[in-house]
Amino acid sequence: MIINDQPACISLGQSLNNCAIIIPFKDHHKYTIKCLHSIFSSTLSSVLPNIYLVDNNSESSATLDAIYKAIEEYPDNVKLLSYNKSFNFSAINNFAVNQCTEDYIFFVNNDIEILTPGLFEAGIQCLEDSEVGAIGFELLYADNTIQHSGIRINCRNNPFHELLNHMPSNVLPENAIHQTIACTGAL
Repeated sequence: MIINDQPACISLGQSLNNCAIIIPFKDHHKYTIKCLHSIFSSTLSSVLPNIYLVDNNSESSATLDAIYKAIEEYPDNVKLLSYNKSFNFSAINNFAVNQCTEDYIFFVNNDIEILTPGLFEAGIQCLEDSEVGAIGFELLYADNTIQHSGIRINCRNNPFHELLNHMPSNVLPENAIHQTIACTGAL
């Protein structure tokens, strides 16, 4: 889950029409549909992002029924891709990237729920900075503690998950941007 229920400080004119969001899945359609709806309800722009749902050998007919229903709801913004090889997270995402024409690409696990209004618009704004190569967003566990907020190097040169299991309001100001050596692949 993404922290912060306060809108991100960005221009409402920021367009998402050049933004692709890739969401791989295999069955568990309830997660995927909840993720999809949370993305669309979090946008502040009148333009919605393009979402590439990548099916990796789903076995339940209920999954594809739910996905097709979501596509009917957002026919201009949701595309279904099929990756019919064995699971390989990197290969699935690389396959999807090759289908995208957008300049901004976000990778999202299907069990993520976006809670921050304007999250992807704020992400695009960060990526406009030529010093930024990749971004990640703070993830929370269901108990509202931090699951991921970037990886740093400690004094022994070992990587560690910064702020793991801390309460978000106790450690960083809301919407804080900070440099890390790596960010999560979940979002």
